[in-house]
Amino acid sequence: TTQHHFIEMYSQLCVRLKDDLKAIMDKGDKADGQKEGTEEDKEFRRILLNRCQESFEKYLKPPDNLNDLTGDDYTEAYFKYKNQMLGNIKFVGQLLIERILSAKLLFVCLDELWHYGEKQGKQGEAQFECVCTFLTTIGPVYDVAQDWNRRADLQQWFHKLEEKSRDENLGIRVRCLMKDVLDLRANGWRQVVKPGKVQGPSKLRDIHRQHVEEKGEDIVLSKTNLELRGLAPPSEGLLPTPSAAPEPPAADEWATVGGRKNKPAQQAAAAAAAASVWG
Repeated sequence: TTQHHFIEMYSQLCVRLKDDLKAIMDKGDKADGQKEGTEEDKEFRRILLNRCQESFEKYLKPPDNLNDLTGDDYTEAYFKYKNQMLGNIKFVGQLLIERILSAKLLFVCLDELWHYGEKQGKQGEAQFECVCTFLTTIGPVYDVAQDWNRRADLQQWFHKLEEKSRDENLGIRVRCLMKDVLDLRANGWRQVVKPGKVQGPSKLRDIHRQHVEEKGEDIVLSKTNLELRGLAPPSEGLLPTPSAAPEPPAADEWATVGGRKNKPAQQAAAAAAAASVWG
């Protein structure tokens, strides 16, 4: 999960897949005269949970060979590792917001990150940065959920973070990140966007609207742009000739995909392991 700008979109895709799968299976149950169930929905969540747990445990600790590197090789490998770890915890946070994962996993993640960060001392600053990223992700939803029965437990984590931000044994950068989270919370989780700062990928209509608001005039599209959008007749030789449609796959190309009732034994074993730790 290195493309952080797309993490929210990835989590929404998981929601869409879950809902579509349930709709398809419910339709089949009705056709068979069976009672509608949520077995497929549970299976989807279980598989997703297993993958999240595997990634979380993988990136919780630095790679074994990291300390064998020096100079630029070490720096490049460390920042690659940290970028993957931050992306993974952001993705878990988004899945928690979408209610695909159980809210109790929120505290499992915080406990493990904090414990490992404390254990490693100076080398554990990446884990504390993950804590800040995680709280920034889930805070705007869970910190303000008045009807959530564990809201007080989450508030204790912010008090814990405030105390840790005064720990001079931590690097100044991590302590500043902690204070940024606390300031953001004090501001009602409203991000202060700097002028001209790009927050992530923008849709064309958003760029269009922003241009109109800033310049006070509409965007004049070129003739080529209009033709590509189908708003003008194409000029001869201007547009590429459509390529031939690809040949359809062979009839048995997807024969290795298991049916609805065929659940591999390894998924059941992984689910049992996940239930004992994350379940």
